[in-house]
Amino acid sequence: MAELVVKSNGHSYLQIGSARDSGDLRGSSLPSISEQKPLTMKRLKFDNLGLYGRGDERSDLKRCIARLVKGETSTEAVFIDGNSGTGKTALALSMKEEVKRVGGALVVGNHDFALREEPYSAVAAACQELCKEVKQSLDTTQFDRLQQEMFQDFDALDLSLLHDIIPATNEIAPVLDDIETVYMENVKSEDKKARLLLAFKKFIRIMSSIFCPLVIVLDDLQWADSSSLELLKTISLAQENKNLMIIGTYRSNEVFSSHGLAKLLAEMRNQADEKHLMMSEVPLGNLPIREVNQYIMDLLSLQNVSESMPLAQLCFKRTFGNPFFVKTFLSMLNEVSLMDYNNGEWGWDMEAIERVSTVTKNVSDFLKDRIKRSCKGDIV
Repeated sequence: MAELVVKSNGHSYLQIGSARDSGDLRGSSLPSISEQKPLTMKRLKFDNLGLYGRGDERSDLKRCIARLVKGETSTEAVFIDGNSGTGKTALALSMKEEVKRVGGALVVGNHDFALREEPYSAVAAACQELCKEVKQSLDTTQFDRLQQEMFQDFDALDLSLLHDIIPATNEIAPVLDDIETVYMENVKSEDKKARLLLAFKKFIRIMSSIFCPLVIVLDDLQWADSSSLELLKTISLAQENKNLMIIGTYRSNEVFSSHGLAKLLAEMRNQADEKHLMMSEVPLGNLPIREVNQYIMDLLSLQNVSESMPLAQLCFKRTFGNPFFVKTFLSMLNEVSLMDYNNGEWGWDMEAIERVSTVTKNVSDFLKDRIKRSCKGDIV
């Protein structure tokens, strides 16, 4: 299976090895762009589908939210792990409507592979989004009360540090520019880090008292830098928190015992009881074949289980039930016109798909071919 290495703006990309590693794809029976039939205007609508095979995991997350709303816990930390493409981010974001329903807020920060040397980037992005949520959700009286609390809890240096990392905080609790410049020029680097961690902790405490619950999703923790991991620990273990839920996602196939995240999780497990932290871990695997078949049935608007099962079995064989690869496999069948929409229904050429699949052992080969053609401008 090819390795997904970069995810930015919701997209995943494959790491393509050398020609020796990936093999020469020209000998496969996948139709070339010039050989393909004109693409149908009826494209598969994946966005209309929800999550599949994650009912138990969604229930676990909802229980965490319910505990916070009822006041049974003050801080929940949930870590969703699994291989690339198993839908960890989708599972976390599926809680947005539930959080909104109970009057809370859910914000997201992604640890971008390209920004892995930039400290605090994910938490800062989540806090930027949180500031926007404040301006949209609070009335004038509530906003004035929040601003007053921030001025009481933060001195000019604390606010300056926050403004530097989270620019939107300047719209909530501004500091005069000349005062901010003086403070920033005179603070020592070691003091700056300690005070910044404290400022983050106080900011999250205040925000979690406004939103019940406040859910912060930190995506792709396998790429988090050491400073971001330290901040995650500081926020999660802060006993002053109220109504706070941290959902972290990471690729278990990239996090080994020596990884900074693995060490952090072990430390948090050891301190959870003492710090009154409710910590949960949710592993995600691939989908069973029945879920793959249900996915295909819903995607193609089919009613008969047996009608789609041969395609589901082949899809499962080539993708191992990995949700990302299932979607990609079906999408590419549509692209090369092995799956078409005609006369008001979807149909597919099972024999042709079998022939292609006989040479192309799994979906990673399809993906490599697709990316190579995309780089040449063949695919938009």
